[in-house]
Amino acid sequence: MGQKIIFSKTFGIHVSVLLGCFFVSASSCKTVESDTEKENLPKFESNRENGIPSVFEAGKTSFENFDIAAGKTEGEQNQRMASDSDFYKIIQGVAYSLQHTPDKELEAFTDSLIDRIVAAQQDDGYLFTYWTAINPDKRWTNINKDHELYCVGHFFEAAIAYYEVTGKRKLLDAAIKLADHIGSIFGPGKRIDIRGHQEIELALYKLYQTTCDISLIILGQIGRKAT
Repeated sequence: MGQKIIFSKTFGIHVSVLLGCFFVSASSCKTVESDTEKENLPKFESNRENGIPSVFEAGKTSFENFDIAAGKTEGEQNQRMASDSDFYKIIQGVAYSLQHTPDKELEAFTDSLIDRIVAAQQDDGYLFTYWTAINPDKRWTNINKDHELYCVGHFFEAAIAYYEVTGKRKLLDAAIKLADHIGSIFGPGKRIDIRGHQEIELALYKLYQTTCDISLIILGQIGRKAT
């Protein structure tokens, strides 16, 4: 039995996502020779067999935040404001892995994680475990410093990737609900504010590409005053 590869949390999450991205990009390009794919096959398989389970293990506290925010378990949020994004990046990486190698067990496990995400979503669509668990009154009070929209962006990307690969809409529908919530607060003619971390803009555009909802492009102007 080969030695199991253990990644650090952040490195492992990005490796899992990037290896999947490489495959999707390569497989969609007709000019790429099959030898290239064969050459990288061990890396894809190592990611699926070792990398993804490793980051699942490393991300346990981030997963638990959703159960706390949903009121399913008691405990304290892990105090890392951007930790929701860890969860989303892992799911995005899983989607890319499933694109390469279908894995019913991995997909079923990921479906159970998605159930935990959706359970933490508030009735109005808000989803950010940090403030839900710690102080709901501080929602959207400081998007320049907080990581709400950064996490939202990674949530959208994960939802889109998982839908495109599996055809399952549960996470995508939750993402649309969250986008509708944001659109009720921000944008031209509404609240204009400057987010502190890029990510939401490209994610909104990707969500537009998936849903063809032009209002998502307008919502991308969160920080732009109407002229």
